[in-house]
Amino acid sequence: MITPAHLRECDVFALLRTLGYEVAPITIAAADWRRAGIEIGWNGDVTLQLASRTPQLDLYVIRGDALPDPDAITAFLRSLASYNALVKPVAIGVNSQRLTIHDLSARREPRRLDVDLDHPTAHALDRLNLLSNGSDPARIFDRALDRESLTRQFFERFRRAVGDVSKAMRVLTWETKESADGQALLLLSRLLFLYFIQQKGWLNGERRFLVDRIERGVYANLLKPLFFGCLNTPVRERDAIARRLGKIPYLNGGLFEPSSFEERNPDLELSDELLQRVVEEVFERFAFSIDESDAAAAHIDPEMLGKVFESLMNTDERLSTGSFYTPRAIVDVLAARAIVAWLSDGDESTRDDLERVLRGEPVCVRNATSLAERLNAITILDPACGTGGFLVSAYKHILAQHTSPGSKIPGDKLTHDQRQKVYSNLTGYDVTDLMVKLSKVNLFLHGFPDPAIHICGCGWPSSRRLTPMQTTSSRCRISIATSCRATRSSARPTSSATIAATFTANGSTRCARRPT
Repeated sequence: MITPAHLRECDVFALLRTLGYEVAPITIAAADWRRAGIEIGWNGDVTLQLASRTPQLDLYVIRGDALPDPDAITAFLRSLASYNALVKPVAIGVNSQRLTIHDLSARREPRRLDVDLDHPTAHALDRLNLLSNGSDPARIFDRALDRESLTRQFFERFRRAVGDVSKAMRVLTWETKESADGQALLLLSRLLFLYFIQQKGWLNGERRFLVDRIERGVYANLLKPLFFGCLNTPVRERDAIARRLGKIPYLNGGLFEPSSFEERNPDLELSDELLQRVVEEVFERFAFSIDESDAAAAHIDPEMLGKVFESLMNTDERLSTGSFYTPRAIVDVLAARAIVAWLSDGDESTRDDLERVLRGEPVCVRNATSLAERLNAITILDPACGTGGFLVSAYKHILAQHTSPGSKIPGDKLTHDQRQKVYSNLTGYDVTDLMVKLSKVNLFLHGFPDPAIHICGCGWPSSRRLTPMQTTSSRCRISIATSCRATRSSARPTSSATIAATFTANGSTRCARRPT
């Protein structure tokens, strides 16, 4: 079994032998392989070796202080797969700090496992130990690096933990099952969010803030001061207990406000054993990242928020509320098409140019400066925002068009005031209070200082069937909206699954969609 001690030794060949692979390294002459048609897109002080070979699998090791870019390693693997479709290629990049395993899915999409050699996570150790050699090593790598399998495992652990916490709350209080289930989901949602901001270093600059503080009195001495004393309280108003937790940001999104359940049960204490099990078996077993664009890595990211909460709802509840998760690929296409339709203002030539830009093709767009100014003025409303996926996607598309070539800072061309305007021009509504809170924290994770997400009925327009996304141009408007049914107290969407996108520019063209 692979342990942290194995990894600290930083001997990749010994690691492979521990996993049961026969290792006989052969150094590859990169120039010869390039002449044979294999794409090796790196030079410099990097060593490439074929470390182990089976009838189904070739294991390559890439070593150097500065490892090749992941895209270059993916191109290398794809060229090998094209050269020999019967053998699965896997590349292991290693230097003194990190070990990274790269492979390809059945559709030849890149997958990756990142391992910190000095501080490996429980998730990384689990994935590595799944790689123990067997009768079908190629399938073993597929199982260990498959992101869908990882997602299902997280769902199951999360769902089980919600049930365990709810059961404990019902034993300790007089609350109904429905009320306890809702509070348990809220507690797990808070912990999930904490694992995202922990990876950003926002919990006192520590990547293991929570697990390192799991001691006696977890709920009273750690979680309650963290939730209410820090995350829900401005820094200058915190008491001594909260300040002892260190440098913690103040979040005013509502997720960490005391719920009505907590107000009814102020003395509730969950057992240390239960909370320790939840932290160690649900969250410590997985890696977390807010980088949703990194589809290759084996981690949990904010995009999965929608999947998690759809998985916790029964079929009738999903149907009645219209709560259906839309995959990010579909979200990105819909958001991009909506923005392009609005920018082009009915001009087919401009629309074609913008679609080519989105595909990454070189093109000289007419009136690029005026289009950029129009893009700065776009106002977007998602009236059934769920966890905020459509708003995040639209935001990323806007930033992408204001990013310098080669820049690692999205939207680096925007001034501070322009970026603030983009933040304020994206708005969302939902019928569920928890979804509103989760959408707010999702946008907060993406840099929004004060996300404009509201519960339906709080400022929701009731006089129109379709709520347009108004812009500075009266000639063109774009609406991602849903039918509203007026009630005495408010208007709310009949179903977030019946969303329409309406574009009007010197005429009327309507495109309707029904998310999956």
